[in-house]
Order: sequence, then structure tokens, then C-alpha cells
Amino acid sequence: MTKKYVGFHFSNLAGTLANGDGRKIVLGETLSVEGSPELCSFGLHWSEQVRQALKYGNARLWLVEGWGDVQRGDDKYCGTHRKAIKDYGNILPLIVEYAFWCSERAAEYAAKYAEYAAAERKAQEQWWHDRLSQLTGHGND
Repeated sequence: MTKKYVGFHFSNLAGTLANGDGRKIVLGETLSVEGSPELCSFGLHWSEQVRQALKYGNARLWLVEGWGDVQRGDDKYCGTHRKAIKDYGNILPLIVEYAFWCSERAAEYAAKYAEYAAAERKAQEQWWHDRLSQLTGHGND
């Protein structure tokens, strides 16, 4: 019996595969690739947890089953077969809500541990500075 893995996969709003593939994801239908899957390069990907999939995310979230020749990474899988078993649709508003929820929890945690609060705030500000600098290609904008 083939082991099946259940996890989460993000696609664009149109529900098509990325990286030039373009095939449509359809509930209940199996997508397959020929050859050996390779994480980040080739195959059908998914993550065990939504928070892991966010890193690779787009806007439309699917619950999927994956199987066949499967490679496992730190936060994702890659296999030769994947079937969408639930379409959550466009969850961008939920992602924003989640980010706010995480931010509030972090602020509450930091308030409980005042000695770490300043260092955490500085790290958060630096994260944004670094990412925004990458977008513009400039240092201190």
C-alpha cells in the first residue's frame, strides 16, 4: 500500500501550477509528474502545516494528498503525485489576520519579559529594514 501524506499547498488565485507548468488544480483530480522529484526544483510540493506553507505561499490554499516517490525537507515535501482534497480559496485576508494575531501575541509576550522587549523590537525593525532594502536595492532609505 502506498503511503499518502496530507498537507497544504498554495497556488495562485487561478488555481494553476507554478514554474511554467500551468496545469489547473481541480478538486479530486490527481496531478502527476514523471521523473524523480527534487525539493525546490521538480515535482509537486506541499507542507504539513499551513504556517510552513506560508513561506512558499501565494493566495489560494489547498488541502492535498501527496504520494509516490516522495522527498522530504525541513518544512515541505515533494512527490510525483498530488490530489487536491479541499479548496479553501483566497485566504489573503486570513493571512493578514494571522500576521496581526502573531504580532499581538509577540507584543504581549515581550511585555511580560520587559528585559527582552527592546531587543525583540529592534530585531523586528531590522527585519523590515532589511526586507524593504532588498525591494529597493538601497541601504538606509
